[in-house]
Amino acid sequence: MSSLLPDSVPLLSTADNSVTALPSGIPTLLLFSSSWCPDCKPFMAALSVMYEDLNEDEKQFEVVYVSSDRTEEECADYVKKMPGWLYVPFSQVEHRTFLKTTLKSCAGSEQAPLGITERKFGIPNLVVLKGNDVVKECANADVEGFRGDLPTDWA
Repeated sequence: MSSLLPDSVPLLSTADNSVTALPSGIPTLLLFSSSWCPDCKPFMAALSVMYEDLNEDEKQFEVVYVSSDRTEEECADYVKKMPGWLYVPFSQVEHRTFLKTTLKSCAGSEQAPLGITERKFGIPNLVVLKGNDVVKECANADVEGFRGDLPTDWA
């Protein structure tokens, strides 16, 4: 796993809440989102279509949800709508905070409590990792403009 997603942080499957290892050798997409965000719902729907289309025959990328939900119950309800992605457990507050502050991506309401003076991206935001490297800080346009192929700069 990358230094942003160390082995010490369990990732859960949205399909059954089981602890699931992050696949190696493919891009990892960190999805910063929440159930209460009006822009997040259509973005999640578009990302779900892309995920299902591109991973139908062979997994080409994995999505890890990083919650900005206000409660564990909101998070639990939201992940049920995701197509088998992974997620950082809501209880892993320190790690979710680490990801948000390191990548400067969070909901506007979280910015001051997290101590982020200059937020780069709000929610939804999709960050592409390849191994330990951030290869794209905001891949939202790739999802919104999806035409059937994995974006070349994700590989």
